[in-house]
Amino acid sequence: MARSKNKKKQPVCGCCGKTGHRIETCTLPGAALICKLRAAAKKTAGKRSGDKFKDDRSHCRSSGSYKRKASKKYVPMKSAKDYKDHARLKASALSQDTIDVPDSIKWLLKMGFLSRSRKCAHCGYTSLKGPLVRKRKNMQDWCHWRCSRNSCNRRVALYYSSVCAGLQMQPPALRSFLLWYCSKSPMKPVLASDAVLRFGISYKQADHCLAALRRQEALAGEREQSKLKLTREVEVDATSLGKFWTKSTNVLFADQIQDLCKKHDVTPKAFPVHIRLVGALQRGGHMVVRFLQPKVTLPKAVPPVEAYREIVRSNLTKMIQAKSPTALYADGALSWQKIAKDLKVPIVQVSHQRKVFAKQVSAPRRGLSTTAGT
Repeated sequence: MARSKNKKKQPVCGCCGKTGHRIETCTLPGAALICKLRAAAKKTAGKRSGDKFKDDRSHCRSSGSYKRKASKKYVPMKSAKDYKDHARLKASALSQDTIDVPDSIKWLLKMGFLSRSRKCAHCGYTSLKGPLVRKRKNMQDWCHWRCSRNSCNRRVALYYSSVCAGLQMQPPALRSFLLWYCSKSPMKPVLASDAVLRFGISYKQADHCLAALRRQEALAGEREQSKLKLTREVEVDATSLGKFWTKSTNVLFADQIQDLCKKHDVTPKAFPVHIRLVGALQRGGHMVVRFLQPKVTLPKAVPPVEAYREIVRSNLTKMIQAKSPTALYADGALSWQKIAKDLKVPIVQVSHQRKVFAKQVSAPRRGLSTTAGT
């Protein structure tokens, strides 16, 4: 009986798993990286680690000189004097937790960080007593409100319905924290780790308080920007802050993905989504920024340019006061010409594509700058 000839087995790719080719001829970008790693592993196979690599496992040791090095890295201090100063500041901050509790409450009420609760959290009654301070032995004082209804008569937390709702910190400590926060430079972010080293509080308390303060700063910035009006020399521009990738089956960007596929007749597996920002800056004055709608592009496309409808939809034009003398200074995008036409103000353009970032204006309007650019 004749044997059937064995068919040759087709090669299987170790990267994508398909048959008909090997990993050396695979078109996926990760195949070349796998081959490179395999070659590097073959070179180092059979060699001891001590012959070529040093034993760098100092991060696993936690005694002796390694402990001193770790403590220096955690607390940025260079000399013994710095350690003494830090201990003195920490002791002075902690000593404020046990004195001047009523004065600290009055200060917090005056500055608006503590608001009088108008409603009981338990029964909804609209009359609360306080703030009251309850003395306790070997423990911190308990500051609270109290419901004046006889059937309820329950205590309510001090920071209930205030800016720092849910915060577990004594009023003197919160007062010193706020004064320390306001003394910091507005050009550098305040870290929770700095507050932990300064006041000796937990990281959770510091992060909670900083989040509440940043939220109030953001609300104040929104209120301030709603009242601003930009005049005279106003520079306008948009930029892309970054991008993230999304699948072609994403529902949120389905309309943009379908338009791109119909226009370019391609269907990639993933699309980049650009996060963009548009803004207007008065020279020597305030600045107003707005987020644009995320824009989907092809994988190898450049960041998209701001469109006329997107600028109008952002309500940025309402912040520009179209009174003489006022002019717009743009970077060459054609959409700003339509905006200037709607506002009935002149516009001076430069071309960033031609590496022209500033130029002199030959005949500027009276009272306006002779230098154009963004």
